[in-house]
Amino acid sequence: MKIFITLLSLLLAVTTLENQSFAAMSGMDHNMKDMKEMAGAKNVTEVKVKVKGLVCAFCARNIEKSFLKNPAVEKVKADLDTKIVTIDVKEGQQISDEVVKEIITDAGYNVVKIER
Repeated sequence: MKIFITLLSLLLAVTTLENQSFAAMSGMDHNMKDMKEMAGAKNVTEVKVKVKGLVCAFCARNIEKSFLKNPAVEKVKADLDTKIVTIDVKEGQQISDEVVKEIITDAGYNVVKIER
């Protein structure tokens, strides 16, 4: 039991030191709860685009592949039923309406509407 308590104390001390080092290096002065919440949170921006000409699975895959070439894009899904392309933009990244239009028109389709 004494060994268990010693190991637990050691683990707690190492964890505390790591957290203090992280806070010091990044200039943050957050408590442990705040850091855990920040680590689990993702700030993903979603862009929805109504597309004219999205009629088949090949069309959907073509648009998806085109968007995935952009480094700001986390994930993309083209829905054939609604004719809407949903783009998830990576945390800290942006993709302008102009870039969205360019990617879709370069792939051979037309933008009807963009929603953010």
